Amino acid sequence: TAMGTSLAALDSTSEKFQRTYRDAILDLGDALNH
Repeated sequence: TAMGTSLAALDSTSEKFQRTYRDAILDLGDALNH
């Protein structure tokens, strides 16, 4: 269904965002440690 597709797309976007956010936090941590 269209609704299922939207939810899947939202899920995928959220996952990408979380990964990007986590990477940014790790990069920031590295910058502060050096």
